Amino acid sequence: MINKFSSKQIVTGVIVFLAVVVVIGYIISSIVAEDKELSEKGVTKDTKPPQTREAWMAGAKTGNEFFDPTKKDSSPSTKGKLSTTNRAECTFDSQDMKVTCEAYRTSMQSTLNWFEDSTETTLSGEEEGIFEFPINDISESKVLVILEECVSTACKKSETSVDVSVDSK
Repeated sequence: MINKFSSKQIVTGVIVFLAVVVVIGYIISSIVAEDKELSEKGVTKDTKPPQTREAWMAGAKTGNEFFDPTKKDSSPSTKGKLSTTNRAECTFDSQDMKVTCEAYRTSMQSTLNWFEDSTETTLSGEEEGIFEFPINDISESKVLVILEECVSTACKKSETSVDVSVDSK
């Protein structure tokens, strides 16, 4: 039966066979090396994953920890709230004569910069989701609040006009 094949076909067959053996050997050695690396880290086939959600989420800095649509929390957060658009929601307390604004930010890792045009108060930082300032001039009826959100070097501004007339409540 070998007589039916030319010497060129036999050489080609041997080369293909050797190439297949080399590829299979490489795959097996890669698997063995990966198993060895995992076992050096203490992971074995008997290692079990954490059994609680808290254990799975331990150390998480992003994800659903910050945005859970089923969680309805109306209390302001010091970090602000996560939203698809950058904006501020502001309220005026006529008894205390102060404005309180809460940030709706697009990333919990962003830096927030607040500005207002009444007392020229400013505030900046990653944890600055709440911005408060007093109203000293009662002759003003509106105050402009600007919230700038910066993610890395990209910044977006939003403006909110707040009615601060004493009879607004």
